[in-house]
Amino acid sequence: MWNCEQATERTLLEKVGHVMTSIKESTHVDQLISTLHSLTSLIFTVDSHSILGIISEEYRDEVRNVEILSEDERRENWKMFYGGAAFRTLARVLLYGNEFFSFS
Repeated sequence: MWNCEQATERTLLEKVGHVMTSIKESTHVDQLISTLHSLTSLIFTVDSHSILGIISEEYRDEVRNVEILSEDERRENWKMFYGGAAFRTLARVLLYGNEFFSFS
């Protein structure tokens, strides 16, 4: 049975996986922005409305539909993100690219 911390870390890792996929497969920068927004909104206070005007309509609903978490939830997510595997994984992708994780 997953406890709360394990479920949170799993969610963060899934979001990082989504970002990794988006980095590799995005055909438009706005797609990557909306994907990064879905991760950052879990750990930081993000003014979603401030980016709506700079991304195309096609991706605005993804930004609008991100769940707004409480300060306490974001603080716990922040601790889990930076203290767990999610940050290290994302950092490696940003430093070395997705090829670092290719096993084929």
